[in-house]
Amino acid sequence: HLLSCPSAGKSTICDSNFFRVASVQVINAGRIEAAEIRELSGVQNGHSMFDLDLESIGARIEKNPWIATAEIERIFPRTVTIKVTEFTPAAIINHGCLYYVAQDGTVFKPLEMGEKIDFPLLTGMEQKDILRNQEETRLLLAGAVRLAESLRTRRSFNLEKLSEIHIDPLQGYELMTLEG
Repeated sequence: HLLSCPSAGKSTICDSNFFRVASVQVINAGRIEAAEIRELSGVQNGHSMFDLDLESIGARIEKNPWIATAEIERIFPRTVTIKVTEFTPAAIINHGCLYYVAQDGTVFKPLEMGEKIDFPLLTGMEQKDILRNQEETRLLLAGAVRLAESLRTRRSFNLEKLSEIHIDPLQGYELMTLEG
């Protein structure tokens, strides 16, 4: 939320150097370094604490595809705290190219060269369906991720024998094995 200090040609407490950013603290246990998050925020030492648009700062940080949420807080008189939650890959979906899928079914990032690919592969969902029915698709993907998770601890038929989980919105899930 934006705090504002009206000034009718007078110097106000908002103009005071006492209420200028002196510290930006980042709370994150993920892969994105604190320095990168600070850079994405655009918050610099010396900015007025009153002029910070917390919603816009969070939105800028959330443009990084790994970032699920960014909560920004003013701690008066001079500190800004950024708490970041990152997506964690739980599966990969193939629709034109490969994308990471989070536990809740959110498709969040295209894979790049060198990134980890040791996740269950989800197929069958077309990009037009993903874009048109986002919530329904997210729930189907979350179900497929839960199905894959349930196979992780099994002895006989488990993830090691799984090639892919094919998703059909009308028919459900089809497990494809490595052996055909």
